[in-house]
Amino acid sequence: MVVIGNPVNAVISEFVVMARSQIQREILLGHPIELVTRFVANQDWLLQQRGENAVLVEVPGKWCDYQLAVTWQHNEEAMQVTCRIDVQCDESRFGEIALLAALLNQQIFMGHLALDVETGELELRHTLPLRGAGGATPEQIEDVVDIMLGECEYCFPTIYQVAQGQLAATDAAAAVLFNTVGEA
Repeated sequence: MVVIGNPVNAVISEFVVMARSQIQREILLGHPIELVTRFVANQDWLLQQRGENAVLVEVPGKWCDYQLAVTWQHNEEAMQVTCRIDVQCDESRFGEIALLAALLNQQIFMGHLALDVETGELELRHTLPLRGAGGATPEQIEDVVDIMLGECEYCFPTIYQVAQGQLAATDAAAAVLFNTVGEA
């Protein structure tokens, strides 16, 4: 490094270069499935390995247990996460559930709800593209899982009421999407 002018500027420049290289070394990238496996083990959730690029996780929730399926698509360099919400409905309610999913999707932060017409269950789905990243960070995995489970917990009571025929989709969505201000 050539120092021209103020030697303090040279020290600051050298510090910045060292700090950037140190930060780059501290970001640990890993195979997304390995990172999910570690995260799940730390939570003491039940995990089933489904090949080297997929896992199935049973997650206890406040309202029900969720089934989290995580698949690494190597060719697309993307991780697909599906969280199945354990609410079954009669086939006659599929239209209302599909309408509810469309209404709730307007407010969901991450992912989208989709109706599995074979089982009548709703799934929250999200794909995390990682092309060119060389892997994922533990924080990315934790964020995706936490946010998706939070969304499922938030939507569950509404989904349950519509699935059981207690409310119409429009009424249920209006109730859950109602913004409250302050505290009682």
